[in-house]
Amino acid sequence: MDVLNLNPRFSKQVEPSLKVILDDTENKLLFQALERFAEVLRRYGHIVSIYSTGSLLKLSDTTSEKKTAIRTFFENLADWMEPEAGSPEIIKVDLEKEKTFLRRAFNHHSLWMHEDFWNTLTEGQVIEFYGTDGVQLYRNINFFDFCSYSLLDISVFEWYNLWQRPSQIQEQMNRDALKVFSTATPVMQYKVPRHVLREVKPPSMEIEEHPPLACLVQFKYAGSLFKGVDPRPAGAIATSEAEVIAVGEEARTIHFV
Repeated sequence: MDVLNLNPRFSKQVEPSLKVILDDTENKLLFQALERFAEVLRRYGHIVSIYSTGSLLKLSDTTSEKKTAIRTFFENLADWMEPEAGSPEIIKVDLEKEKTFLRRAFNHHSLWMHEDFWNTLTEGQVIEFYGTDGVQLYRNINFFDFCSYSLLDISVFEWYNLWQRPSQIQEQMNRDALKVFSTATPVMQYKVPRHVLREVKPPSMEIEEHPPLACLVQFKYAGSLFKGVDPRPAGAIATSEAEVIAVGEEARTIHFV
């Protein structure tokens, strides 16, 4: 695999400092996992970038432990979502496929959620779940309808360096999250009102084919996840719906509501 060709912007000339990062043996293993998941997404109609300049530079001071965790995360997603042999070149993602992928992820992590939460799932939702340490273990394909960052960007940078939302919204989100992580909660409707979520893209993360986005987001439900018969929360799941309302320069200047 020639990682220099994963992004068109690097195919002609690469700065020596970036080429060192791309040629690193450990990094190549990570790029292989990202490339595989990007190909899975392509089969479902989503074109994503593997990395940006900024994420490559950040990778140079990312620990081996973190790199392994990122690689494992994307290898897992690819395993759960890999199209079956004989599938069409481009595959529509419907609710049944989303539920299948989610069940595979739950089985992998020995987790389960209450039937009441399954009944809240609808087509088009963004679905994400987390372990008790707050580390994300799963995000579904719909997420990539509303994200223009490269796969490496969303892996090496903290979310608050990538997105902005009103501070009072974030405070309410934190309160809701605390409840489902600390108290067994089969399903809870979010108290978070609809709001604007805006990508914050410095020049080092700019990729011409993927301009920044601003979305109108409505969080739907949160719930606790469980392991075996243990009644204590072993993680948390959250769903949301979103709509892209601005692209490019307009997304940078749109006001919060």
